[in-house]
Amino acid sequence: MKNWKKPVSIAGITLGVILAIGLGFLYQTDIPEAASHYNENLAKAKQQGLFLTIEDLKASLQQRSKDNAADILGKMKSPYRELETSLEASSTKQFQLEKAKLDHDLPGLEQASRCSTMIYPSDWTTPVQEERGGLVTLKLWQRALVVATEASSKAGDLLGVERYLQVSIPLALLADSDGQALSTMIRAGLCSNLERVLFKILSEHYDDAAWVDLVSRSARQLDQPYNWHRMISTEFATLRAESLAALQNPSAWLYKFHDPAISFTPQNDALTKYGRLIPRLKTATEAHLLGLFADADADLPADPYDLPRIESVMSKFDSASKKPGASFTFVLTGYMTVIPPDIEMELARRNILAQTLAMVKERRSPSQGLPLKDRHRMDMDGKDLRLKKTTDGWIIYSVWTDKVDGGGNPHSPGGGGPDDLVVPLPFLK
Repeated sequence: MKNWKKPVSIAGITLGVILAIGLGFLYQTDIPEAASHYNENLAKAKQQGLFLTIEDLKASLQQRSKDNAADILGKMKSPYRELETSLEASSTKQFQLEKAKLDHDLPGLEQASRCSTMIYPSDWTTPVQEERGGLVTLKLWQRALVVATEASSKAGDLLGVERYLQVSIPLALLADSDGQALSTMIRAGLCSNLERVLFKILSEHYDDAAWVDLVSRSARQLDQPYNWHRMISTEFATLRAESLAALQNPSAWLYKFHDPAISFTPQNDALTKYGRLIPRLKTATEAHLLGLFADADADLPADPYDLPRIESVMSKFDSASKKPGASFTFVLTGYMTVIPPDIEMELARRNILAQTLAMVKERRSPSQGLPLKDRHRMDMDGKDLRLKKTTDGWIIYSVWTDKVDGGGNPHSPGGGGPDDLVVPLPFLK
């Protein structure tokens, strides 16, 4: 008896000292205070209607995937990368052969474009062996449709252009059906490409009323708001799950997850390594996420085009991602720290197209200023879009995502100094 009492006593004392040190550390941090707001923030998140768990999100997606364009696209062959190659090579015969393949598949694409949603299940079989292959495949289909649209416009085929646009526009607008920030950015990119094509069509046929009417109808169809509430709710469920996975096993999580927008920078190696053992850190992490996303959702403006206000909402995520407190170690904010630049660029391009269309239809000179006085005046910096007369004629332009006016200097990758999204208006005097 005497032989083991002493070791047990020493072990007990050692454990007590460790616990005391641990509790002392805990109560010197912001973890207890943060954790105390869990119930309050959970109630706010429920009130805002956020998806609280991945299971809630999956159930919503499953309910909304009954009329699903992805089911149709999944049964179709891979899009034709050769279509663009043959056009660039000016091989008329080869291009017509590739375009005939696209036209053969057009009824299936038309059927998909009439669906109300586009949600790719996790087991979706895709011909493109890449992560998020469904949306990658959609981008390839869209690119093929854009190439065919441009060729048809050049050939003066009004009905052909209209048919391609009636497919490509609805498909682009369905891209963010799952509500994820990345899907929303893909939708923005697809819509930007279509707006660029519409501008090209307008520059080729600006003096033909039928063509101008087609561009005008297509632009109105594309002019749909982004669902900021759905994006915040979806990202919350995803980032809550990822934050807890990172806390439970940081090394395994970082090995699995390579997205720099989601990854975190450890503030304290020991805290990161042993965070799962710290009492209430999990509760504190969830409390921060619940409060952050619920408050952001509540602060969203009624006007989905109020970019300065939305930018202010997003800045709260950025601030949270940089806070030094121990309780913020595993608070992941992903893409939510800014308005995704793809969306800002698309909205600017959309407004440039609307203003240009108005000038063409009203036969209005750019010297008279912007014709539309509504939200289509707005640039990315909250000011009006810019009109400027150059030695080559008029241009209409938007600042780039740096929000600095470059005076109409066209953007070039890797260029120095501020530059802009510039659209020449050679057909307007």
